[in-house]
Amino acid sequence: MSKEEYILESFPSDEEMERAARKCTMLAYCPDRPFSFCLKKWVEVDGELMFHKVTWKHCHECLNGLR
Repeated sequence: MSKEEYILESFPSDEEMERAARKCTMLAYCPDRPFSFCLKKWVEVDGELMFHKVTWKHCHECLNGLR
């Protein structure tokens, strides 16, 4: 595959993605992990309940139907 065949995804600035992510009702900001948010839903992982961590980039993709 040649370099001309690659299509690079472009994303808004971190500040823009952060603003959009903070408006999402499914997320809560996690002060222990900068640049990440927690889903406002418990998930069970190996028998333990915890929040699922996602990044602003992930939020942007989800909010805009990219993934």
